[in-house]
Amino acid sequence: MWRRQDQQRPVLRMTHNRSVRVNQVVVSIVSSATLLSAGMNLGFSAVSLPHMQDVNGPDRLTVDEGSWFASIGFISTLLGCLTCGPLLDRMGRRRTLLVVNFPFVIGWLLMWVAPKPVPIALLYFARLLNGLGGGMISIPGNIYIAEMSTSSMRCMLVTWPSLAISVGIILVYALGLIITEWRYIAAISTFVPIITTVSIYFYVRESPIWLLARGRVEEAEESFKWIREVDKDDEIPKDLVDEFERIIEKSSTMRERVDNESVDEPGVDMPLYQSSEPCYGIRQVPIATQTQDKVSESVSSPYSTLLRSDVWKPLVILNLYFFFMQFSGVPVLISYAVNIMMSEGVSLEPYLATLLLGIVKLIFEIGAGFVQNRFGRRPLSIASGMGMAACMVGLGLHHQMFTNTEDAEETGLMSWVPLLLIFAYVISAAVGFFLIPWAMLGEVYPTKVAGLACGITTCLGNFFGFASIKLFPTIVVLLGGSANGNSINSTEGVFYFYGGVTAFAVLFIYIYLPETFRRTLQEISDDFTRPSRRLNFI
Repeated sequence: MWRRQDQQRPVLRMTHNRSVRVNQVVVSIVSSATLLSAGMNLGFSAVSLPHMQDVNGPDRLTVDEGSWFASIGFISTLLGCLTCGPLLDRMGRRRTLLVVNFPFVIGWLLMWVAPKPVPIALLYFARLLNGLGGGMISIPGNIYIAEMSTSSMRCMLVTWPSLAISVGIILVYALGLIITEWRYIAAISTFVPIITTVSIYFYVRESPIWLLARGRVEEAEESFKWIREVDKDDEIPKDLVDEFERIIEKSSTMRERVDNESVDEPGVDMPLYQSSEPCYGIRQVPIATQTQDKVSESVSSPYSTLLRSDVWKPLVILNLYFFFMQFSGVPVLISYAVNIMMSEGVSLEPYLATLLLGIVKLIFEIGAGFVQNRFGRRPLSIASGMGMAACMVGLGLHHQMFTNTEDAEETGLMSWVPLLLIFAYVISAAVGFFLIPWAMLGEVYPTKVAGLACGITTCLGNFFGFASIKLFPTIVVLLGGSANGNSINSTEGVFYFYGGVTAFAVLFIYIYLPETFRRTLQEISDDFTRPSRRLNFI
């Protein structure tokens, strides 16, 4: 069993400190790689739809069929988000990371072998499978990394799954640049979850926290020693003994909660974490501390608790934030990037411009992690929204002034403007709107209803994403553009619409969004319960 080492051995400790970082990095890379497929699925419609809708191609999808193809995956993503939590609790972290890859394998395989012309029902079914996988994979990687990493490395490592989504988008954009047949892109994409599954099988062990909560102490000890790179027969450095004993103590409390709450249903395991991020994302809310007041609060159901001001107010505010984020044009740009580049006549080859767009997005998302540790949520949200709105208005003005001009020289000189504005729009979104709503999921909801409230918000957030992408052709037509047959041609009104939505979102954020940066959950909750001029409007 676990042995405390009172006399430390410097040589062993030196080896431990060096290798523990390597092992944590390896398992973090492998578990984060599961999100590559989710990112590739998000960007796939951008590089495949122009070929699918080509009037001279074999498939010839209509605009309406293309909008369903781009958006339908969000529907099954909702189901995937609801299933990943129970899978994590019942099957464990490692087996869940293995299982969630299978919907991607089948979905990509169906698109790979699709006949010509492609049956539209087959395309929809494949996208539904990929959307299901995107929902199922939304949080297991983050939870596993959080449970396996040391506190000194956790803040950095838990951001890797989010970055993996952006890397996946870049990968599929790069494939779209060099491959014109979308079936071949799907073929390559099929091997990504397969390789990920094999890597997880060989390089990932079960989380010691999950094992301890199930009373499997010896297995937990073995897994803990493996992740900390301590040989099986070696004595353990004192700091690791202390760390493992703290895990045991926390798990004992959690085990008591499991025993107390599963009297009517023996063997039911309670979750160690509750999901608070979607499908693209990626945070986890520890619930190990939610034990002492459970019995006293059980008389009121979580649903009745939703009527409390410190619950319904953040629920309304955050869901509206998600609505504004999804209808500000962010998901539309990701899903229709190549089409928009073509429509605006950017100075670069559209597929190359789309690839550069994905790279810029990734770089600034990495930088956003450092920026968000220095500034509050409200200032960044406001600055992000103002930048996005300005870029959309700029695109509208450019489209209105230069798209239909007959002066070829003047048009050529200004052809680089829409590309720069689109890049600036993505940069603005990356430091605020694209990330902050997900980050606030774990900050604004009281612990008791965090799971229910986060579930409502993630479901609605993904529904808003589906609606914004599906309605894009309709919005184009309503605002004077065309979406007939196999092409979409935007007008300045489309860009003014998205700019106006974002500008209204900035006003909403300025009035209602509370500041959560460097504040305790209790302080945040007090903002919603005490009289406040700003919050009394809702």
